Amino acid sequence: MFKFFFDKMYKAVFGGSLSKKPKPYRSTLCVTAAFLGWSLVRDKILPKLGSSKSHEFVSILYRLDHVVPIVFFQYQAFRSGDLNDFENLMIQLSIIFISWQRRHYNKSPLSLLSDMAYIRKHSIQHTIK
Repeated sequence: MFKFFFDKMYKAVFGGSLSKKPKPYRSTLCVTAAFLGWSLVRDKILPKLGSSKSHEFVSILYRLDHVVPIVFFQYQAFRSGDLNDFENLMIQLSIIFISWQRRHYNKSPLSLLSDMAYIRKHSIQHTIK
């Protein structure tokens, strides 16, 4: 959906062009570069453009402030073992995928949340009996 942004960033940072279906490691490089780069310049850019009403700026700001960190920390949240943090992250991913109307992408987080609710419900019942 925002490939144009990552195409330009990939070309500027890595010197080549990003393919239509990039390999996972290239996608990870793009997300990592966007996350780390934005965290370095965020405090300098927001005061200058923070009151902008431009749809393009707001869209890129939303992507950099909300979507990229969720994608960046998704695996770390899973590996941490904290199911509450992981569940909150999957809820946010579900909302993003549903609002962007991404076909098939919205099914995975929703099924995971359903499985987590089922496990939580049945593990509580087993501890009560």
